[in-house]
Amino acid sequence: MTTATSAAIVPVAPVFSNAERLALAGFLAGYTGLTREAYALDLRQYAAWCQRHQLRLFDARRADIECFARDLEARGRARATVTRSICRPGSQMITAGTPKTLAAPASHAAAARRQAP
Repeated sequence: MTTATSAAIVPVAPVFSNAERLALAGFLAGYTGLTREAYALDLRQYAAWCQRHQLRLFDARRADIECFARDLEARGRARATVTRSICRPGSQMITAGTPKTLAAPASHAAAARRQAP
């Protein structure tokens, strides 16, 4: 039996775009100590979940955040942990300029009423 060895280089796409990297770093720069560590963990878990589901961070929609929360619950996370974990990515994405995809349904209705003639 013959064994072949390959030295092929496989290109790897970066996990975060420059915009995502800057937004995450900027967000975490506002915190120190244990709070920063907790938020960094939440964001790492969310980023890993997004990567497993082939979802860019800023492409997340409300349904994606809900799926992330259900995944945390299925893994036995406490309700308070789940709430904190989804609040961080949600607020981070809103801060990054995508409020229309993550805003609560009630805010969509209020916006529609304001735009109605």
